[in-house]
Amino acid sequence: MYRLLQKQVLRSPNTTALVCDDIHISYSCLKKQVDELADRIGQYGARRGHLIAVEVDRSPELLVVLFAIFKVGAAYVPIDSSFQVADRWGLVDGLRASMLITTTECTRKGFVCERIIVGRRQLVIGRRSHLSKPVDGGLFAIMYTSGTTGNQKAVAIRVSSVLNRLKGMWRSFPFKTTDVSLLHRSHAFVGSTWDLFGPLLGGIPTVILQNPDAGDPKKVWRTLVDKRISHLGASPSFWQRLLDCAEQAAEGSSTLRVARTGGSVVPPEIVHRWRKILPGARLLNVYGSTECLSPLIYDTALLADCDTVVPIGAPFHNTRVSVIDAGCRPVADGTLGEIAISGPCVAAGYFRNPALTARQFVQVHEGAQDDRLFRTGDYGRVLPNGFIEVVGRLDDRVKIRGFTVDLKDVENSLQRFPGVVRSGAITRVNYRGELRLVAYVEASTAISRGEVIRAIRGIVPSYMVPSNIFIVDKIPTTASGKINKAALKALQIRD
Repeated sequence: MYRLLQKQVLRSPNTTALVCDDIHISYSCLKKQVDELADRIGQYGARRGHLIAVEVDRSPELLVVLFAIFKVGAAYVPIDSSFQVADRWGLVDGLRASMLITTTECTRKGFVCERIIVGRRQLVIGRRSHLSKPVDGGLFAIMYTSGTTGNQKAVAIRVSSVLNRLKGMWRSFPFKTTDVSLLHRSHAFVGSTWDLFGPLLGGIPTVILQNPDAGDPKKVWRTLVDKRISHLGASPSFWQRLLDCAEQAAEGSSTLRVARTGGSVVPPEIVHRWRKILPGARLLNVYGSTECLSPLIYDTALLADCDTVVPIGAPFHNTRVSVIDAGCRPVADGTLGEIAISGPCVAAGYFRNPALTARQFVQVHEGAQDDRLFRTGDYGRVLPNGFIEVVGRLDDRVKIRGFTVDLKDVENSLQRFPGVVRSGAITRVNYRGELRLVAYVEASTAISRGEVIRAIRGIVPSYMVPSNIFIVDKIPTTASGKINKAALKALQIRD
């Protein structure tokens, strides 16, 4: 990754690489800051295979930190600012990260901390008194799919997987010299790997939108128009809100050229609205997960007006896709089965969790890394036109705003609240066609939903907080005592 930055600096040293708060940073300036920080963390002992946790919000300094980590050969562990202090240290300790680079205080026994200035910000580098043993040197990052600590489902993403995605996107959707990209998603979301590195290493400027503006559709739309953005990625629910803004605005954005969505089911209504409101822009449905980077892409221009489902597309850039049965055998086209992915897009596995890795990453041929099948847990089929359709999930993992959430983790978090006897988490589609988390709580004492919501906000990331929590007399269960999700969904309770 650092070598790609070096090449871009040689091609266009004085060209704008990043724009933030109307301050333009050239490629040569960016590289200078990267080299200085890399020298500093190298002096602290950071080496190839070390894990470095990063708690820095979207900013030019975030890019400096990430490329400095790449230069020394380490891998990063993203920490979202919405995490509580305990969750942050749960990640650092659970993954045995050697360092933490943050914008906040770092007071932790066994860590030596130092304040440094990077760009326009003060950062804190906390390093262990005794650095942890290096892991696989081919790792790009450790990202987690659900939960608050990442210990159970931390995904080890390979450098080769990210490079495969970048090269595929550059080849299939080449940039124009007038293009500008917008970065507004968290670096803790695997979909941000393209937002962070694709445009920057592809030679076009990246406009960085910081909090809280990054989560405000009106602010994002205003930036889209004012900065003449041509490339933007967002979840289906966020695009719905951006389309609302576009409809209400007096002027459109003729510069938007390539838009990406994914992370959850794309309703056909979005595509139909898109064609009316932004007819000059291309909308791509990008399928993938933390365990496999963008293995399928579907150009929604191919969707017929009568179609009721938006496919997830066809295999993308060196990816192989199978629909398999419980024995990992391919099923006939049109037959429902589990979607499985193989190729360089597939992650190395679940970090320090060989049992779960063996279950989800199936070795087809001994010793062939790219021949492993990742079992996505998505239930789907091959359509007559060759595209893949997702029908549902095989387990309780769902996609909320682009993040993979285990409903069991949400339930366990709710049950930490005093008085909660049992809880059930499900998803419901709201009036806008968006998938939302909803939870039901059975309590032994009188509690209010406000109390429960405030409590859960303090222990889980924002994307795991249910949009609504209902207090019920009794959670329906099956004969075996398990929560009856079908009965839960049938409960007639007004939102």
